[in-house]
Amino acid sequence: MFQQKQKGFTIIEMMVVVLIVAILSSFAVPSYMLALERMKLAEADMMMGNVFRSQQRYKLRTDTRYARYWGQLDMAPTELHGQVSKKINVYCSKDDPQPEGGNCVGNGFKITLYGATAGESNAGVVSERVNNGNYSYKVARLYNDKDAIFCAAGEEHTENDKRVCADFMGLDEYDPSGEAVIAAIEATAEPEE
Repeated sequence: MFQQKQKGFTIIEMMVVVLIVAILSSFAVPSYMLALERMKLAEADMMMGNVFRSQQRYKLRTDTRYARYWGQLDMAPTELHGQVSKKINVYCSKDDPQPEGGNCVGNGFKITLYGATAGESNAGVVSERVNNGNYSYKVARLYNDKDAIFCAAGEEHTENDKRVCADFMGLDEYDPSGEAVIAAIEATAEPEE
């Protein structure tokens, strides 16, 4: 008599497949998360580029200084356009665009205008990654140099931030020089009038 063969997989074969999938996932998930963060960073970079161009136009019109508030810019986000009287220099890319006390609540960027005086060499815009469990870096662009863009690791998630900054800047490893530049830009904050 012939014995009928059982069809199906053994438990060992199933465990091997699960192990292979787990190993592949351990490589894929961090790369996927980095790709998502790259997309968010590209959004902030685009916004800072728009601010840079708008600041150049504003300076040409006024001939004295850069715009201090979002409402003065011709590219201000819809929620802030023309609201010069509110004196808003902070914009949140997610949730409430006009935060109370400058504290953003959404998983996005806190974008701040600094150094309105045209002669200020450290005048620029800083985008800070906020309310994210994995990243807390800052990216900045100077108003007086279209190619001057910097990235600095945050205090909370240093290793993740360093990896994102190095990737963003096209470097093999993190360059800490952006930290001093961003600190200098933030030091140009002007007192309220």
